[in-house]
Amino acid sequence: MTRRAVLRYIPVLALAGFVLVGYLFARFTPGFDAGAATAVPFLTPSTEHLLGTDKLGRDVLDRLLVGGAGLLGLALALAVAVTALGAVLGALAALRPAVDTAVRWLTDGAVLIPAVLAMLVLGAALPGAGVAAIGVTGVVLGTPYAAKVFQSASAVVVMSGHVEAAEGIGETLPRLVFREVLPSLRQTVVAVFGLRLVEATYLVSTAAFLHVPTGLADTNWAESVRDNGAGLLLNPWAALAPALAIAAASIAVTVATRRSAVVDPVEAAR
Repeated sequence: MTRRAVLRYIPVLALAGFVLVGYLFARFTPGFDAGAATAVPFLTPSTEHLLGTDKLGRDVLDRLLVGGAGLLGLALALAVAVTALGAVLGALAALRPAVDTAVRWLTDGAVLIPAVLAMLVLGAALPGAGVAAIGVTGVVLGTPYAAKVFQSASAVVVMSGHVEAAEGIGETLPRLVFREVLPSLRQTVVAVFGLRLVEATYLVSTAAFLHVPTGLADTNWAESVRDNGAGLLLNPWAALAPALAIAAASIAVTVATRRSAVVDPVEAAR
């Protein structure tokens, strides 16, 4: 791995370290309570409160430290699920024309349904669904796009000699998918996973911002942005710090995975 390749992973490792430190700090520091008011609302940064306080007088830095674990953890789970399902479906589509036709239909249908709107409708129809509404929306609408990208990449692998040889000696379909096709798609997996993680981060953040039940603690970054927007003129860091954290998460993942994109996902999904 070249030095430049190593440098690409520094932002995402720094972000992971920040989130992990915050989680451990909250979990193992006696008496720590990010929900406790410690001063008057919307104090500007000082030596006592490095990023000031929020609308209820709570320390902004404390809430920033603990606000990323749940949000990014949920986004990570969605990205893993969509990438895994998309990889298997894409490989199957490259091997079996009937599956390819189904993936094309699913992709054409998914493009007509805005993910945020579907999440809001599902959340309103099933108020008790909570995180399930986000999970279903993210997986159902995200998987067809991922599968289409993997189908394009898998088609190249399927046309190679080793897959044809394996099929010729009677290898079963699962073995063709998991032993012959998917191991050749490592770069595509990384690229698609990065794109899906960014998309999932925005989906989960939007859900929390719009007050769709997510099961996340009220310390999460998206709710902090929403709740403290009214105090931008008093202490802008109460809203800007969590907003910048969400943006930094997306940028860090994009920087770490962009060189792995061997297929243009936008063009492939059309």
